[in-house]
Amino acid sequence: MHDFGDRLSDDERYLLRQGALQWVGPASPNESVARSAGFDDLAQSMSMALPLVKAIDEKTPMSLAQWKRALAMTELMFGSWEFGAVFEWHTVTGLEDLETITALRSVQLKMLHAGDKLI
Repeated sequence: MHDFGDRLSDDERYLLRQGALQWVGPASPNESVARSAGFDDLAQSMSMALPLVKAIDEKTPMSLAQWKRALAMTELMFGSWEFGAVFEWHTVTGLEDLETITALRSVQLKMLHAGDKLI
């Protein structure tokens, strides 16, 4: 089985880890935000966030759906004024905006090209 995570650099993994970690940190997602990130509801997103962090840290193979959730969580936590970390992003993650955007775009492009190529 090919894992999407095998395509990611350590910096990209760290970014996705931070997105999932911030989901249960200072951010404030709600039901509709959780659903937009691919979860059934807010409770499911909260219960899955730390296991996603652990899987990313340990390089455990995950389904493409799990990687998409981690990406969506990161996009929302980095960019959302109302639900994300916004101006606190650097403080809570240690990542500057430019490096975040660069890594985020790289992951998005890899995700775009992953599609059917993953089993």
